[in-house]
Amino acid sequence: AEHQHDAARSAEVGGATGERAYWNFDRVLKGLQSRGGTMISAAGALDAIRREHFRPVPAGVSDDFFVSTQAVLAGQRIVFAPEAIVSGPVTVSDDAEFERKIRVIVRGLRGVWAVRPLLNPLAHGLYAVQLASQKLARRLLGIPLLVMALTALLLVRRGRVYQLAVAVNVLVHGLAALGFLFRGRPLGHRRILSFPLYLDMVNAAGIVAA
Repeated sequence: AEHQHDAARSAEVGGATGERAYWNFDRVLKGLQSRGGTMISAAGALDAIRREHFRPVPAGVSDDFFVSTQAVLAGQRIVFAPEAIVSGPVTVSDDAEFERKIRVIVRGLRGVWAVRPLLNPLAHGLYAVQLASQKLARRLLGIPLLVMALTALLLVRRGRVYQLAVAVNVLVHGLAALGFLFRGRPLGHRRILSFPLYLDMVNAAGIVAA
């Protein structure tokens, strides 16, 4: 079972709106995965697994991910329970949230390594592709984005496509910088600023975690 997570953050966190948008998207994604076969994994605020599928959690990995994926290894499904509601503590600062993201991504990447047989599409089909996409590619997205941004700067005089890429980068990261500057203020909670800030924070955390 998977929880419906209330990811609201305190007014002091600049990326609160972005965090909420992420969790709203994540709930929809988990629901679709459940309907299509199985979710990739459960989240730890509220989840359950059959006793016979439980395995001790290795040190340094996400316990919710590792425990729930044991069901998939056993040929079972992970299903979404949208009626379940969970509340949790709020993050008190952007710095604390950034450190939390790094910690979560590090443990998540180690978790994927611990269940790496699930990445074999010959044995696990579409699930292996979903796992690689969601738990590896999405978490490490900041690396190719950084390479693309630097490459576009180097090639900016070579054509309009590179000039457009630079313009998009300046716009997105500029809005993120404004979101950081106005964090904790009403302007900082507007989606046009908070969402780019959240994306930059997550991608930066992924780079540091890697």
